[in-house]
Amino acid sequence: MRAARLIGELALNVKPNPAAFRNCKARSPKRLRRLEAASLESDFPDRGEVLLALGKVIASPGASIEANAIVTRTLLDAAAGTDAPLAGRALEGASYLASSRRAQPDLIAEVAKLLKTSLDAPSRKNSRLKPPASRAKPSSKSAAGEHYAVALPGVLKGLARVALASNSPAAVTREIGALLLERWKDVCAARRVWGPANSYALMESLRAIALDSKCGTDLRLEIVKGLLLRYTQTPAMHAIADILADDDTPAAAGVALGVGFALLSRATATDALTPTTAPTSSPRSPKSPRANSSLRRPPSAKRTPDSFRRSVALELIKALQDDIPNAAQALGALSSNAPADRSARPKSTRRLKASGDLRRAPPQL
Repeated sequence: MRAARLIGELALNVKPNPAAFRNCKARSPKRLRRLEAASLESDFPDRGEVLLALGKVIASPGASIEANAIVTRTLLDAAAGTDAPLAGRALEGASYLASSRRAQPDLIAEVAKLLKTSLDAPSRKNSRLKPPASRAKPSSKSAAGEHYAVALPGVLKGLARVALASNSPAAVTREIGALLLERWKDVCAARRVWGPANSYALMESLRAIALDSKCGTDLRLEIVKGLLLRYTQTPAMHAIADILADDDTPAAAGVALGVGFALLSRATATDALTPTTAPTSSPRSPKSPRANSSLRRPPSAKRTPDSFRRSVALELIKALQDDIPNAAQALGALSSNAPADRSARPKSTRRLKASGDLRRAPPQL
């Protein structure tokens, strides 16, 4: 099993020099035949690992084109089988093949269809599990649990891999993105119960698809709105920030401004609930209550980018006083990447100097 795993990783990551490339390509049919024979042995310890390695090897540039059709059919037959763990690994291997440069549109469409079908757990009516030798009846709950724990992580990675392939059509990318977004909304609404690992993998897949140029503005903004359902979770907020920072269209700019002011409003509501009878002195800043009261954001009739930058700068100064990690770096990045309101510059500079974190090079706000 370890040898099969290493073969697959080497086939994807190791690039032979031009002199050895022809020799590597000549030996690939023999290696593929060995892997295929091992994948067909019913008593092999882990046939799924062999099928995954088979997909990685055939997807590498050094693989022989002659063996492509036979290996492809082997992977697709195993992916359509009734053994859920084996089918999941075969699907993951087929996703490597579908994302390779030699993949044809019909193969990409077929693999994408299998992956989308395998995204959901088998229902009680559609379960094809064979009854065991004992009298105990097969449990659909155990089949669903095996799907979520074994097959679903590979299916999510495979869908993202096919959607992000350079030769994948834009229609396939958007179909996969829309399907994953629908599943994300179901998870957020508790219509589907996925574990933390699968939910995080789904979030990362949506982030990667939204950052791809084939995604399109409409679907990208829909993904941002979907991720806002879990904006209190740090990974979701990071994904939203990455997507909006990568898109410089006017529509994305408006959404980014709205999201930013919504987060600032939430922070203001949290501050309003904080008791005002807290200790009024500290060893570092004996006038901290007065300082905090002077950092309140002034009411603004218009929500403009300049007012948003100023509000963010004041929030970061407050975080700097509270010794929040990375507040100084964020404040420096804000001052270097965007022009801030000059009226806040003297006050913010004095506070940064007093904090002792940026004495050498205080950011010019």
